[in-house]
Amino acid sequence: NTSVAMVHYDEREGKFYTKSWAFIPGIGVDVKSKVEKVDYDIMIENGYAYSCGDRIISYRFVENFILNLEKEYGVIIKGIGYDKWNAISSVNRLADEGGYDVVEVTQGTGTLHAPTKLYKEKVMDGDAHYESNILYEMNVANAREVFDDQLRSRISKKKSNGKVDMLAAVI
Repeated sequence: NTSVAMVHYDEREGKFYTKSWAFIPGIGVDVKSKVEKVDYDIMIENGYAYSCGDRIISYRFVENFILNLEKEYGVIIKGIGYDKWNAISSVNRLADEGGYDVVEVTQGTGTLHAPTKLYKEKVMDGDAHYESNILYEMNVANAREVFDDQLRSRISKKKSNGKVDMLAAVI
């Protein structure tokens, strides 16, 4: 699985507005649904997730999805943060074809503590808004926060109770 999220921070309101999508391999949707206890057919039908590729997701599909966001939603993408895991060719395409500023987001508390803390505070204050999406809500409910020795936090995929990719993409 992988996820893409659009995040807008309105400085005047002090609020976040987000929209997130999941991408899952095409073969095995039924198996994933049973194992993860998520009806991916309904999630796909509602536009919360996309089935692409066969046994692994189609990176080309995800790249095209990102390249079409500005046109589809009438937004201007200021930058794209990415986890480098299996992303190098996609990142190069987004930078070359889309002209986007792409920034690697290292997956550790040193990098993720500040955005995790900020987003958590905005959620608690009621200043984080998202387009209704049950799959995103499941990802948030699955998430577990972990702390390092310096009490810096991030969400942990390993310690979480299921998929958290959509929340991780937002953070």
